[in-house]
Amino acid sequence: MRRDVIVAAALLLLAVASAAGVWTLEGGARNFPITMAGLLGAGAVILMARSMLGNPPKGQAEADEAPVAYGRLLIVAAITVGFVLAMPWIGFYPATFLYLAGLYCWLTAMRPVAAVGLAVVLTAAIYVLFGLFLAVPTPGGAIISTLLG
Repeated sequence: MRRDVIVAAALLLLAVASAAGVWTLEGGARNFPITMAGLLGAGAVILMARSMLGNPPKGQAEADEAPVAYGRLLIVAAITVGFVLAMPWIGFYPATFLYLAGLYCWLTAMRPVAAVGLAVVLTAAIYVLFGLFLAVPTPGGAIISTLLG
């Protein structure tokens, strides 16, 4: 329960900071990020309210006392840092593919072929949604820009 309140407070802070960061964008460019920040904030408020007001579900006390999987946390942090560092060089979509494939290979019981296949499908879906449908500009990457002229 205490952990949920801390996570909810952090998510609420992230939502407010995200909304403040995109507030100065002009016109329709801020609609999507503001909507996402609002949904994140609403989810954080709901999580906080349920954690503070409701009775914990059966077995929740044991889950709250469960040890943190620091190894998995470090893997996620390392892969995320790699994603952020790779994006300016190889571009958003190749970096996203590598990020998702890495997470699925190291953090799930999926076979590597299935993990890579899922990463391809999700990266393609992200491209269709953000690149084609919403026309959101994404970093192309220095290497890709050099190769494509």
